[in-house]
Amino acid sequence: MSESGERSKERLLHEALMRFTRQPYADVTLREIEKATGLSRGTVMYHINNKENLFRETVEMFVFRQNTLTSLAEDPNRSLKDTISEFIRILGTEQRRWKRNGIRNINFALVNIQMSCYNIIKDSLKHAGEWYESECAIWKGVIERAIASGEIREVDADLLAHTLENTYFGAAYAGMASPDGYDLNVVEQQLMLIYDGWKK
Repeated sequence: MSESGERSKERLLHEALMRFTRQPYADVTLREIEKATGLSRGTVMYHINNKENLFRETVEMFVFRQNTLTSLAEDPNRSLKDTISEFIRILGTEQRRWKRNGIRNINFALVNIQMSCYNIIKDSLKHAGEWYESECAIWKGVIERAIASGEIREVDADLLAHTLENTYFGAAYAGMASPDGYDLNVVEQQLMLIYDGWKK
């Protein structure tokens, strides 16, 4: 895909995100997305073919790829402590980006679009479960390296990985009730409290 084609698709997905996080799926039309992006129907169809595909790609990009451990570049030398800090940095970058684009509470928006996804796309709940386990697997790999390097004490790496991921999810869910979403300083403090319980 050409650079201009990539920019067009990026604009398309971005506008779709704005619509799908604020409106019910049924109320979003390709016509209004075309108008908002200035893209022709032909360009839109070239990139996504239909509304369900647009929704699916929007969810994949903004729910399952960005704002996740998956988006953190792998570094076999990164400590568990630094991984937590980098994860918080990524969450902060996404929170600020969404706010700049008119979404004040990223947590509410993400839950809103995910709930729509479960009702609209077949097997999306299964996909979400697989994604969750892949996130935990990333944590587990980092934890196993931290044990091997002597950064932390011996621990059930799988259990600690799920504890870290569930702490993040709990904070994200609780953040729906706050006007600005979760307080990432608090999320970092919670994750570091768990870390401090196991560091040597």
